[in-house]
Amino acid sequence: MANRFTLYATLLLLFTSSTLMVMGGSENNLRPTKTCEEGTPEYGYCKDKNCNAECVKKYPKKGTVGFCYYIRDPIYSTCLCQYPC
Repeated sequence: MANRFTLYATLLLLFTSSTLMVMGGSENNLRPTKTCEEGTPEYGYCKDKNCNAECVKKYPKKGTVGFCYYIRDPIYSTCLCQYPC
């Protein structure tokens, strides 16, 4: 009986601590972060690698990301920069 109680207590403790860790870890994602976007559609294809380098050069703040965004027809694309405001 004592062994069964110890087992249940240990499992409950493990479950509670892991749940709290998951909840605590996701708390950072809920904080509002202000992000600005900039990009104009152009005719032609764009490459994510070049776009990212271009955006980092344009907005040298930490957290700047550039990626290609295709609008309806893949021939029209925009190099979209996301950066902290």
